Amino acid sequence: MKGRGGMKSYKYIIKNLECANCAKKIENKIANTEGYSNVVLNFATQKLSFQTEKQNNVKEEIEQIVLAIEPSAIILDEKEPIKTESIKNDVIRLIIRHNIICYFYANTNGEYITYNSDYTCLWCIAI
Repeated sequence: MKGRGGMKSYKYIIKNLECANCAKKIENKIANTEGYSNVVLNFATQKLSFQTEKQNNVKEEIEQIVLAIEPSAIILDEKEPIKTESIKNDVIRLIIRHNIICYFYANTNGEYITYNSDYTCLWCIAI
């Protein structure tokens, strides 16, 4: 899809994103890489969109950036069908993440602690 000035829009699904903080790091890294603009990575939907005038090796360059921050990530073209097994793995990952967060809250003596991008997630600490 061509835009003004020869810019082409790209959309990918980034599977296995472990936390919003990592998604923001990926978004910032791509946005600060020469030749990329309008970069948005939505953690909730796992959708990455951006524009570039680059013609060659765009997906490979994006994969290098993403995998440097999130080694278990899988980058799919938005129109590529997602396998049922992948959806099952996402559900399992969400259940485990929910249980870890509940355990964390239960062991803070009832204090309400909010999460924002200033905190590092438990998954990131393990990397």
